[in-house]
Amino acid sequence: MNKTIYIQQTGSVYFDAVEEGATSKQPDLKDALHQLYGQNFRRIDRYTQLALLGAGKCINGKSLNSKTSLYLATAKGPGENNIAMQQSLIKDKHVPKPIQFINAVSNSVCYYIMKAHALQGQGLLVSRRNHAFEAALTLAINDIRLDICQSALLGMVDEITHPLSHQRARMGLTAHEPLGEGSHWFLLSSNSQGAIGSIVGNERHSNLEQLIDYLKSDGVITKLLNKGSTNVLFDNKINLATRQTIIQALGSDIALHQQSEQLWDGISAGAIGSFLNADREHTRFINISKVHEKSFQTTLVSRCRSDRNQSN
Repeated sequence: MNKTIYIQQTGSVYFDAVEEGATSKQPDLKDALHQLYGQNFRRIDRYTQLALLGAGKCINGKSLNSKTSLYLATAKGPGENNIAMQQSLIKDKHVPKPIQFINAVSNSVCYYIMKAHALQGQGLLVSRRNHAFEAALTLAINDIRLDICQSALLGMVDEITHPLSHQRARMGLTAHEPLGEGSHWFLLSSNSQGAIGSIVGNERHSNLEQLIDYLKSDGVITKLLNKGSTNVLFDNKINLATRQTIIQALGSDIALHQQSEQLWDGISAGAIGSFLNADREHTRFINISKVHEKSFQTTLVSRCRSDRNQSN
């Protein structure tokens, strides 16, 4: 029998993108990092700063099991540093500086986080152009269920790169589409004590018909749709007609998730975090992503009732 995976804690950092020509820049994170960790991190890039800040907010001073594993998801990794290094190599014909090369290796971020929090489990980077968070979540869930680790620190991190027109082109967006960057983290385990949420389901569907059959299945109806109102987030790649078909299949008390973040590759991670931490009437959340041309991914999250809620 599969273990239920619980979400113990969350932590998030998010910023809207600053457009070119603006007098301000993306917020500097050095002071925030020093306040959170009580130390200065020398010679790390902004991508690593984002990751450390989000992970630190999630852990929030809690003493973790040293065997906690780390799962870092990203679509582009340290984009600004990679772009600068490639320009140095290809355009300027200069050998990159050693620290520039180290920071360009995305997995080096895992080292900084694991060292800062004294973690001795495995540290894994999951890099994928689309839906990296869902892929890393699947890996973390499987490892906990297979007793490879007892708990997992899961994060989705991506940064803004300038010019924004280039980033929009890489993401397949239209001109002037608002962008964002973020660092969203979750502490997962099979322990229900103190949990704020649980992963009810995390499934891949080869086509729309399989997705509809899954949503109409007795297991999903029992676990999700019959137990309170449901918040739904659709991937921006899912067209309106497909969304309407899915909504009809849900056939329950649902509401579309009101997304507060601008477009970036970790928007689903941010939505799950905001759902769990918001004081709202909805007790369930479904994230529906279009993975490839025909296939879909669904992540079903349930809010755990607090002792206070249970007593009312």
